[in-house]
Amino acid sequence: METLEARIGQRVRYARMEHHWLQKDLAGRVGWQPDYLSRFERGDWRTLAPHKLWRLAQVLGVSIDWLLCPADAEREMP
Repeated sequence: METLEARIGQRVRYARMEHHWLQKDLAGRVGWQPDYLSRFERGDWRTLAPHKLWRLAQVLGVSIDWLLCPADAEREMP
């Protein structure tokens, strides 16, 4: 069963790749360490402050709703 963390991480990776950014590029834009972003994209995280999620969505040009929506309510990337 896919976890919420894994699904969000996969969507972040998808959006990052749509921008043709390396992990270090996105990490620098959101103020994270590249190794944390790598773990985040793999779903290896448990908590995230709301302002950090908002910043991540803002930089990627996606909505928080898109990052969080359930798998059975898939939507195309904005």
